[in-house]
Amino acid sequence: MSTTQEFKRSFLTKILRNTFAAVGVRILMIIVSILLIPFMIAKLGKQEFGVLALLGAATGYIGLFDVGFNAAFIKYISKYFTKGDTTEINKIINSGLGFYILWAGLVVALSYFFLQLFLFFFSISPSLIEVTIFSFWLTIAALCLNNIFLIFGTALSGIQRIDISSIWTGVMVILRSMGIVILLLLGLRIRGVVIINLLVVFLTGCINIVLCKRLLPGMSINLKKYFNWRTLRKLFNFGYKLQVSNISTIIFNNIDKILIGRFCGLEWVTFYQVGARILEKVKAIPQMFFAALLPGFSEIDALREKKLILQTYRKSAKLLGLIFLPVLLVIISASHSIILLWLGRGFENAVYVIRVLGFGYCFFLFLGLGLTLATSIGKTDLVMRVSIFQSISNIFLSILFVNWFGFKGIVFGTFIALFGSFIFLTISLSHQLEVKLKDFFSKDTCVVLLINVFAFLCSLFVGFMLTKFFVSGTRIYGLITVSAQIFCFAVIFIISQSIVKPLNHGELTALQERIPYLSKMLRMFVRKI
Repeated sequence: MSTTQEFKRSFLTKILRNTFAAVGVRILMIIVSILLIPFMIAKLGKQEFGVLALLGAATGYIGLFDVGFNAAFIKYISKYFTKGDTTEINKIINSGLGFYILWAGLVVALSYFFLQLFLFFFSISPSLIEVTIFSFWLTIAALCLNNIFLIFGTALSGIQRIDISSIWTGVMVILRSMGIVILLLLGLRIRGVVIINLLVVFLTGCINIVLCKRLLPGMSINLKKYFNWRTLRKLFNFGYKLQVSNISTIIFNNIDKILIGRFCGLEWVTFYQVGARILEKVKAIPQMFFAALLPGFSEIDALREKKLILQTYRKSAKLLGLIFLPVLLVIISASHSIILLWLGRGFENAVYVIRVLGFGYCFFLFLGLGLTLATSIGKTDLVMRVSIFQSISNIFLSILFVNWFGFKGIVFGTFIALFGSFIFLTISLSHQLEVKLKDFFSKDTCVVLLINVFAFLCSLFVGFMLTKFFVSGTRIYGLITVSAQIFCFAVIFIISQSIVKPLNHGELTALQERIPYLSKMLRMFVRKI
């Protein structure tokens, strides 16, 4: 059997194995957030919860001082693990560890200036200044500690043991939530939340070290012996090309909260955070899929088969439409009822965030797929240009629209930036791969996308009709409407897919291995040979 044939047979199975392991943890995170956020808002209040959200957004910009080592760690640890070269793996691990220890010292030094800027920029209430300073420093400590331990988490990814690391991540998610609940009940408020965050980062790092020791028996933490400037230079030469993209992503992910906090006030940050948090958790699920795709696309690139790259891209786009896009569209269609059931009245502005950003994240699905492909085939310049375009357009449009539409203008500006970035990337990729735009999506993928739209519209219609029979604004209405809309979407989606049959037998086999309890339904989606 040829290398290409072997790859075709094993590719989807490997991708789904790694993806479903990580997706399970992300689903757990979504459930925990849904349960935890209302409790935190009730205990902290909108002002303090807004401060907590801003701390996360503002300290996220500290990541600008990184140099893109994450992707470099995965690449080189994977390479040397395949070769069985333990010495080089130890050089990578210890050189990365030494760098981030130095990085942590620089961050702490710069944070004295950053703290004063934070307090001034957001006009923190005098009654909250003391607790904000305390929380700021513990958040910085957690950030530095997380980066020091980063190399051990990426080592597990490099040796393709995402399944094991995902299990322990799930355990820490549960422990973190329990700790936050206990400390908030004890009256520690924001202090309790940041203390738990710091402890969880430390415990997660220790667990990853133990796992690396077991799965990499020859691993040694010895900076004196294995720290190597040449290795560090090699990591830097690979990583800095992607760091511009990472910087742009950090800016893009946090700029909305920063602008809302500056122009609209802390309470509006809470409305945004409530709506965006749901979408961010859902968005993280396909990102696990992209992470699993990256080594697969790289393997195809090594085969130098452009047709196979395009086929794999189209297959992946179809899976996005079958698995991930329906989740986003259900949340968008039932957003009003979800927020009502979850938090009650008074959070209508969060509904707007879910609806507008949700459509933007639909385009993000295919934007992320394209960026993964571009990275794997070495088109890092394209990744950088798209990321810069996304961040600059988001800042420009948000500032422009906030003057006209206030809070809603900032959210709408983000949607336009996501849509524009998707168009920019797709056109650029078509030139890079020398294929026509229409060739990026197969006929099956287009049909799957149309079915998603049809099911979405039907779900919206059901929600609209139920307002005529129930008093909107009550939790009973929210529960009934959410259930009816999810049921409507699912039934129409399944029936329609069973008619068009978008899967082939190879895709069915791979999916059945990961989700055997859906075998009977999946067989309805398979076309006859």
